[in-house]
Amino acid sequence: MNEGEARNADGSCSEGDARAALRGFADDVAGQIKGLDPNHLVSLGTIAAECGSVGNDYAFVHASPSIDICDFHDYNFPLSPLGNEDRNNGLAASYRRCIDARKVFFVGEIGIGFSNLIPPTTARRAELLAAKMRAQLSLGSSGEVLWVWSNDYSPDPPRDFEIAPGDPALGILDEP
Repeated sequence: MNEGEARNADGSCSEGDARAALRGFADDVAGQIKGLDPNHLVSLGTIAAECGSVGNDYAFVHASPSIDICDFHDYNFPLSPLGNEDRNNGLAASYRRCIDARKVFFVGEIGIGFSNLIPPTTARRAELLAAKMRAQLSLGSSGEVLWVWSNDYSPDPPRDFEIAPGDPALGILDEP
């Protein structure tokens, strides 16, 4: 799943129930996946601070024995190389929880919209993405996925998270 959470039917969150539901899902579904294919890594796809993965619940849901990888998504903090710096749900806190649980950590989505940057260019976005990737990999992230590829980017209306052919962000993928 992607960005999984367990909200109530009315959209509210009962964190304790959601935590149990996500962990039950992880134990059941990831356990079945591992039973069929023990050779591939499995991620729950749940990120920090969603309903059921707030604070220490992030570690609890990822502690399922069949979950190998903790996922984090980094958006909305273009000038912070480590993304969200919240001490309970930020990237560094999530990384520590994941490592403490003996799991691999990766940033499954990293995106910066360029239209609000100064200057508002894809070149500036590439610089900021490169700084994020260097900092996050140095921290211990096992990988980063740039969000989002587009074969047909059009500036009207601007879809400024999209990375298209010729985008300067593609150059950072070759950096050591």
